[in-house]
Amino acid sequence: MRNLYRTEAFAKDLDFYLGPSWRSTLKPSPEVVTYQNHLRSLAAKKDNAYLLLSHSYTQHLAMVAGGQPITVIAPLELPM
Repeated sequence: MRNLYRTEAFAKDLDFYLGPSWRSTLKPSPEVVTYQNHLRSLAAKKDNAYLLLSHSYTQHLAMVAGGQPITVIAPLELPM
């Protein structure tokens, strides 16, 4: 399971593309902060564990599929 932990590889990619100071200069958007706070609020309540599990499962599938399902579903569900 070690290969599932990609933090170090992502950090190296960001160093390459954004420069070594990205940690101090790159700030999350207000939308990302809202999203993080929402996930934290779910994690704070034991009754919400199933919501976090389903969220991480969905995120994992999206990453494994490389976003391919989104290219099929989005045009059907969203006005584009």
